[in-house]
Amino acid sequence: MTTIPVKTKILCAMVSLLFMGLLIAFPVSSSWAAFSISATPYEGGYDLNFNTVSTKTGRVNKEMTVRVTSDIGKQYRVIQTLLDPMVNARGEKLPEGALFVYALRGSNKYGSLNIEEQVPVNWNRQIVYTSGSNGASDSFILVYGFVPVEGMSSGAYRGRIGLTLEPVNSSEGPINIVLNTLAEVEAEGVTIEIKTLRNTKEIQINSGKSDVNSSTVFFDIKNSLGRQFRVIQMVEQQPVSMEGDQLDWQAVECIGRDARKGTVLSDLTPLAPKQQVIYQSSPSGDADSFTIGYVFDPNAVQKAGHYKTVVKYLLDMVGADLKLLDTFGLNVENPRVFELIVKPVSGGIIRFTDVKATQSPKISEVQIEIKSNVGKQYQITQTVPSPLINKEGNTIPFKNFTLKEESIDTKGTLKFPAASEVVVGDTTLFVSDSKGSPDKFKIFYELAPSLEIKAGDYSTRIMYSISEL
Repeated sequence: MTTIPVKTKILCAMVSLLFMGLLIAFPVSSSWAAFSISATPYEGGYDLNFNTVSTKTGRVNKEMTVRVTSDIGKQYRVIQTLLDPMVNARGEKLPEGALFVYALRGSNKYGSLNIEEQVPVNWNRQIVYTSGSNGASDSFILVYGFVPVEGMSSGAYRGRIGLTLEPVNSSEGPINIVLNTLAEVEAEGVTIEIKTLRNTKEIQINSGKSDVNSSTVFFDIKNSLGRQFRVIQMVEQQPVSMEGDQLDWQAVECIGRDARKGTVLSDLTPLAPKQQVIYQSSPSGDADSFTIGYVFDPNAVQKAGHYKTVVKYLLDMVGADLKLLDTFGLNVENPRVFELIVKPVSGGIIRFTDVKATQSPKISEVQIEIKSNVGKQYQITQTVPSPLINKEGNTIPFKNFTLKEESIDTKGTLKFPAASEVVVGDTTLFVSDSKGSPDKFKIFYELAPSLEIKAGDYSTRIMYSISEL
């Protein structure tokens, strides 16, 4: 047994009495002020670990429960900041837009969640939560999404995200915690196969006939890109022929079909000297397939020729440069058209039946239509081999048989705008404009009976011909 000296006992007693006096003079509070924040992954541990991520796995989500303890009686907010971007061992950064965050709606009890829609994790201060005015303790869930994107490189990526508990109108200092972000990326090339249905790199269009196998392009997006993207069509230059003639942009139109996940060009749209969006994917960039068909506008009036240009297809993704997917030749065959159409079709016969000296004039109407894309001036000629004659051999005097032409929005020159005698032989009826444009006009043949004309049925053959000037 150890004996304590008397002096020591007296000193201990004096200290005890002094401490008790202090307790009486300054009562100790039962607890200190609480103001803290913690973040715990749903799967446990301390890091935000996405494990293995690739275009096969698609988007990977990880939940993080954030808890705030506060009894300071003041409003507070939680702020997120990107401290270090995710990089691999080679120093390659994760492409922008690969890491997103949103607060899970309804996961809080008191305050307000400020990012219920997903936003990219970036350098900006992002307020993710704001407490009520009394600053009650609360908890909520943040969902972090890792989206495989075009341009990722394989490797282990690490980064840091900061969460700051910040009081509002309080002398309390901010509290910071750090989340380590980890991911093992297995990058795969985006596979988008583009070909015509004939499995060539040439788009063939013929204005005279339709061949969907050679004028339709098939797009097969074989794997998910992880986020929304667009396919853009860009025509390198206006289609031009070997003779140097240019095809109007509006002469060729395109339309999309058969997309299952995204949205494809749904209306006939002319080619244009600018980038044209022909497809937009689903928000998550799902695999898909679709076709783009090219046709010659049947109403287009274009000079005959073989026209060529180049069409480029580009991939457009947010945060990445335009990427060339493929290049196709565009060949437009516009065959020569030089055609004369006479209506009604009567075998070239003009016939007036039951002609009588005392009756009113008889009129026969003919419509002439010219289809031409040769780009050269032309003329229409009428050939009459004989006067109007009946089966007995009686003829109509030339002064009683006349013709007159009438315009149908005619561009060229009508040679007989007023009534003139029909003569035997060749007569030029019409001359086109200098461009040789397609055209239309009417001819009215009139037989004026007179006492010197014997009754009967009269006819003659009238032939029409078209020739270049």
